[in-house]
Amino acid sequence: MNNYTATEKDIQRTISDFEIFCKYLEDNRPKLTKTREELGKKDCYAINALLSRPRDFDGPKYMQPLYPTINLFFHIIMQTGLFTIDYGKSDSLYLMATPKLENYRKLNPFNRYLLLFKTYWTQIDFDKLYAGTLISFRDFKNIERAFELIANAEPKVRISANFEDYSHGLDHANPIHNLFLWIGLIVHHLRDFNFWEYEETHIPKFNSTKKDIQVKSVTPTSLGIAMINACRSRPYEKYNEKYNEGWDEGYIEVSWSDTQIRPIFREMVSTQSLSTKNKEPFEKAFEPIFPNNAIDGNAIIKVLESEAKNNPVYNGNTYIFKVWLRKNLWRRIKLSSVHTLQHLHDAIQDAFDFHNDHLYAFFMDGKPWSKDVYWDKKADEKPTADKAVIGKLGLVPGKRLLYLFDFGDEWQFNVQLEEVMDSKTVPIKAEVIDKKGDSPEQYPSWED
Repeated sequence: MNNYTATEKDIQRTISDFEIFCKYLEDNRPKLTKTREELGKKDCYAINALLSRPRDFDGPKYMQPLYPTINLFFHIIMQTGLFTIDYGKSDSLYLMATPKLENYRKLNPFNRYLLLFKTYWTQIDFDKLYAGTLISFRDFKNIERAFELIANAEPKVRISANFEDYSHGLDHANPIHNLFLWIGLIVHHLRDFNFWEYEETHIPKFNSTKKDIQVKSVTPTSLGIAMINACRSRPYEKYNEKYNEGWDEGYIEVSWSDTQIRPIFREMVSTQSLSTKNKEPFEKAFEPIFPNNAIDGNAIIKVLESEAKNNPVYNGNTYIFKVWLRKNLWRRIKLSSVHTLQHLHDAIQDAFDFHNDHLYAFFMDGKPWSKDVYWDKKADEKPTADKAVIGKLGLVPGKRLLYLFDFGDEWQFNVQLEEVMDSKTVPIKAEVIDKKGDSPEQYPSWED
C-alpha cells in the first residue's frame, strides 16, 4: 500500500453526496425542529432519495438520527460553520449558508475530502452525534483495536467476524465483533468516507435501537486501508477536541468487568499519550495518500477558522438579550461585548429578584445538562462562565441559550440574543431595558 495514491474517483462519492446535501439546504432553506433543532422528517426523506446510497425507507416517517449519512453531514456543517441557524424573530428556525461554504467549495477535491474527514475525526462530539445509540466515546478504543487488524488487509477482500449471526454469543476480546455489532454506525460513517463497503444485518437478541446498525462484514477499499494507517498515527483521544479524558483505572474497573478485556484496555490507556502539546499537524499523516502537493493544511485550517472577525454583525459593542421564564414573564437585558456570561448571570439574578445563592450554568445548545456548557466558577467544572467573554462566543442574533440556576430546583430561563449593535454609549454595567410580569418567588414554599 506504500505506492498507493488516491484519485478523484476514490473520493468523488463523499464530496458529491456532501454537495448534494448542501445544495438541498441552500435551495430549500428547510425549517428545523424546535426541540432538537435538526432536520424534519420530510426534508430527511427528500435528501435521502438524492444520495448515492439512500436508506430504504417507505416514506417520511423518521427523524434525522435514523438517516446516518444525513445526520453526519448535519453535524459537520454545524461544527464547521458552513451553515448556521437563522433564528429570526419568530419561533421558526431555518438553516442558512455562511461565507464559509463558498470558501470550502474553492478548495480542490482532495482538500475538501480531508476537511470533511478532519471535522469528523477531530472536532465532532461523538456523544452528541451518536446520542441514543450503543456508541460512546470509549468505543474509539474498539475502533483503534480493529484498525490494528485491518491495517494490513488486502483491498477488496471481505472481512467477516468468523460467524455472521452471533448465534454463539459475542466474543468481547474480538475487535471485529465489537466493531460490527456495537458500533456499526461508525462503520457506516467510515463507509461515507469510502473506507469500505459493508453488509448490514439485524440481530434482535442484542439490545440495539432503531438508530443502531449491525454489520456482517466489511470489504476495505485501497483508500480505506491507507486512511486507516494514517488514522492510527492520529488517535482520537489525542486529536479530538471534544474527547473526555476519562480513561482512569477506576473507570476501566467499572466499565470492563470481563477479565479478558480489562487488561487490554488498561495497557492501551497506560501506553497512549493523551498530551496535545507538540503534536504533528493532523493533515501531515494523510499527505502521502494523495497526489503531490494536493493537500494544503493551511487552506483547510483557514476554512475551519471562525469568520466572526470578518462579519460586521459580530463586531458590535452592545448585546441585547431577552430572558424569560414564560411568555408573559420576561426581561430584556443590555450589556457590552466585553462582559462575560458571569455578568449576564448577575444581571438575570437582579432582574428577577433572586438571591444569587446557588450554582448556575449556561447551556449553549439550549439543552439542560448537555456538554455544551459554561459553568459557575464555584461548580469546580470547566469551562467557566467568568471566562466566557460574550463578544468572543460567536453568537448570532436569534441564538438561544438555556440559563439553569439552582441545580436542585432547576430554574430554567430561556435566553435569546435579540440584537448586536455598535453603540456610542457602551453599557458599563448590565441594564434591564424592558420587562414584563412580576418576579416569581424563588422559595414559594417558605413560611412568613
